[in-house]
Amino acid sequence: IVTVEPAFSFATQLNEKLHIGANAKMITASTYIHSQFISTGDFGTFTDNLDNSETTSNKAAVDAGILFAPIKSFNIGLVGRNLNSPKFPIVGGAGELELERQYRAGVAWKPYRNVTFSADYDLSKNETLTPGYEDQTVAAGVELTLPKEIMSFRGGLYKNTADSDANVVYTAGLGFRIFYLRVDVAGAYDFDEREYQASVDVALRF
Repeated sequence: IVTVEPAFSFATQLNEKLHIGANAKMITASTYIHSQFISTGDFGTFTDNLDNSETTSNKAAVDAGILFAPIKSFNIGLVGRNLNSPKFPIVGGAGELELERQYRAGVAWKPYRNVTFSADYDLSKNETLTPGYEDQTVAAGVELTLPKEIMSFRGGLYKNTADSDANVVYTAGLGFRIFYLRVDVAGAYDFDEREYQASVDVALRF
């Protein structure tokens, strides 16, 4: 399943210590299903047949979160994703793929104005598209921000605690701001498997 999730977000402060927010989103999902015995290592036919099985559909979904700040320098958060568990059809009436609810909790501590330590954890094991494989990730990191958010430096790590064989993955990031333009670059690297991920986020903040 491949999804695109444009969202409308709303957040408000209930009092000095409590904030709430929600996403209303329309998920456009493309589902694929195909199996084939491959003995030659040629994946051309497999990918063609997989593309031919594509089914596209749209479903609404909701995320929600709450943030509690018992003191100014310490925050506790809880977020729930896909709270209505949207389901997407598979070609030929082969069933449906469900995006199950996910819950994650986290804390953030700012001992200094420009330094933030954070950690978060999946409150339950999340099923994946690999049968029998689950994900329950714990993550931690630190951010150093220069005055006026001109530059931000980040480092951290995460691990899937539901898989005893999973490796610790290390992360790093860099952000900078030019007037209203905010650009963030992030990367993750598994030193044991020598695998990496990277992402770029661009936003206008007024």
